[in-house]
Amino acid sequence: MALGSFFNRLKEGLSRSTTRITETLTTVFKKRRLDDEALEELEELLISADLGVDAAARVIAAFRRSRFGKEVTDEEIKQALAEEIAAILSPVAKPLVLDPARKQEYVNAVFDTVAGSYDRFTRLCSFGMDVVWKRELVRLVRERLRPNDVVADLATGTGDLAFLLAPFVRLGEVIGIDICDRMLHLAEQTRRRREASNVTQPSRSARDRA
Repeated sequence: MALGSFFNRLKEGLSRSTTRITETLTTVFKKRRLDDEALEELEELLISADLGVDAAARVIAAFRRSRFGKEVTDEEIKQALAEEIAAILSPVAKPLVLDPARKQEYVNAVFDTVAGSYDRFTRLCSFGMDVVWKRELVRLVRERLRPNDVVADLATGTGDLAFLLAPFVRLGEVIGIDICDRMLHLAEQTRRRREASNVTQPSRSARDRA
């Protein structure tokens, strides 16, 4: 699957809920009294549009308090819905303030956090294409490799590519380098399991001492 096609499908999926809400509101709430039946239809619409049961219930409760029994238009419903969603998000809304001097620290923390599920996440999000890309890369470079070469795998992560390259440099070495020590630890566990003696992953602290 082409990368452009993947992102197009992702964009279409994310916009589907917005389109569903907009079209249904325009059709159902054209100058209509907001009674029990209308509120029930609106709640079902919000849940089906992935707003979530709890959030939808809160929005409907607010509408019931402030607009029940009144005639409303689709535009009034949209505006009120935007206000209620903003109110829901307000308590957790915080400005993202990052210190440029600590940029690497932030990046390291993110990868340390996701290390345990990183392979599964990339596999799912790429629909398995990450495996295809790595194998294709190996296919492109293996003819240039000699048995005693030393290969550096930058941003090795959990070592997938390093282990694919290792058989082509049996007398040499594949050195996996990454900023995330937790990922390197997972790669080391895999190395021991596979008994891949020509693959090494020096930790960040070890590289700093070198």
